[in-house]
Amino acid sequence: MPSTAAKLFEQRIEGGKAQDYLIRVNRQPAAADCVLREGDRISCTPVKIEGAGGR
Repeated sequence: MPSTAAKLFEQRIEGGKAQDYLIRVNRQPAAADCVLREGDRISCTPVKIEGAGGR
């Protein structure tokens, strides 16, 4: 298992930038340098969705 959320992000999301995503560990917002432990649940949600804009 990668040691930080940023390393996991780099492995899973090609071409993405961690600063463009809200990273959560165990449902709590976390910094990219958050150290991961066995059993942690991680989710990454884009902060800005391309193509979404107002009229």
